[in-house]
Amino acid sequence: MGNEKSVYIVRHGQTDWNLEGKWQGFHGPGLNENGKMQASRAAKFLADADINAIYSSDIQRAMETADIISRRIGTKEIYTREGLRERDLGPASGPFVGRTNSEILEKYPEVRLSNGVLGPNNFPQVENWNSYVERCWKCFNEIFMEVEGNAAVVTHGGVILVIASRISNDWKTGIIPNCGIAKVTANDGEFSFSLLDYTGT
Repeated sequence: MGNEKSVYIVRHGQTDWNLEGKWQGFHGPGLNENGKMQASRAAKFLADADINAIYSSDIQRAMETADIISRRIGTKEIYTREGLRERDLGPASGPFVGRTNSEILEKYPEVRLSNGVLGPNNFPQVENWNSYVERCWKCFNEIFMEVEGNAAVVTHGGVILVIASRISNDWKTGIIPNCGIAKVTANDGEFSFSLLDYTGT
């Protein structure tokens, strides 16, 4: 891996469900007006990063964020990757989607949240935690190997947490703010992860 390569990982902009503290998984609304402004500010921040390619989760809120960034910085094509999706929390009518932490803990008092996410708790219809972690990490590695020069990756808070933890071997990063940006570089095959002094909020 070349020393010159950097990948900027962007969490999608705010949705109304983010604002209300509701879990989304594969579902939920697109960006609200604040989320669109956050994406514009993220694009402005990335304008000088010499982005050659944009990759995105194919979930609506991430795609909308990627589109705003793409139009602002002039990188026309967006490559979608299912591997960048948030953890599948089951159907929209299931027990987790569209509910807040307090509602979930009331229904499932045995759940122990990790940095605000479901973490290693496994339930029927919910994507297995270990499978989710491996799916995210595999997709990120494929993107890093594939891209020439710098890239932007638009994804979800849980996915960024997984990537950060695999690189730094801890979970202290937590869920970064909507349109927060992290930078991953490689030196002699070793990744380094850093949160940038920027937030889209």
